[in-house]
Amino acid sequence: MLYIKDRLPITEQDLQYFIGKWFQHSDDETISKKERYHFSVKDNIISVTFATTHYYEDGTTSRSATGLDYVKMQQSFKNHPTYHSYNQNIVFDGELFFMENCKNDQKRLEGVI
Repeated sequence: MLYIKDRLPITEQDLQYFIGKWFQHSDDETISKKERYHFSVKDNIISVTFATTHYYEDGTTSRSATGLDYVKMQQSFKNHPTYHSYNQNIVFDGELFFMENCKNDQKRLEGVI
C-alpha cells in the first residue's frame, strides 16, 4: 500500500522528465492536442489539466478544464521512483508509465472515456 506521507519531493527536472514521459506514452491524437495540456507542481504533487473550448451556435464560447494529480513514490522493490495517481489522500498502486495506464488517463482527461 502507498501512503501520501511517503511521497518524494518533485524538482523542476522531475517535472520535465514527467512531461517527456507523458507524451512518450501518447498516441497521435493526444500529441495533436499537446498545447491543451498544462503541467504544474504544488506541494510535491504534479497536476495535469486539459483545457477544452466549447463553441455554441450563437457564436459564444466557454472554457473548461479537467485535471488529475500525481505523486512521485519510491517503492521498496523498485530501483527508481515511480509516479502514481493521487486523489484526496489516496495514492493508487498502478504506476502511471506502466502498460496503458498513461494513455487511459490521457483519454479520461480528453473526455474520450
